[in-house]
Amino acid sequence: MNKVIAHHSESNRIYYTSTILALLIWSTSFIATKAAYTTFPPLTLGLSRFIIASIVLGIVLLIKKEQVKVKPKDLATISFSGVLGITLYFSMENIGVSLTTASNAAM
Repeated sequence: MNKVIAHHSESNRIYYTSTILALLIWSTSFIATKAAYTTFPPLTLGLSRFIIASIVLGIVLLIKKEQVKVKPKDLATISFSGVLGITLYFSMENIGVSLTTASNAAM
């Protein structure tokens, strides 16, 4: 019984630590975004971030040597999700952060 409780406690600690770390990274991204506006306008910054992310993910796929095959019937759904869920959301977020303080955006 004690081993079960110890294991459960350890896994909870990992979950809580991971959650706190994710929250810290996410909340500090608004500060970094606000600071980057001194160099880039909001939409250019968003595009730059996605180009960098695409390159990094492409390299990861090449290293893992996995091929991702998208079924033709899923292309419309993926495209629609990409436009609404990624492009539109992050464009509006970047514009919103440019209009307020980083602390307000993080809240």
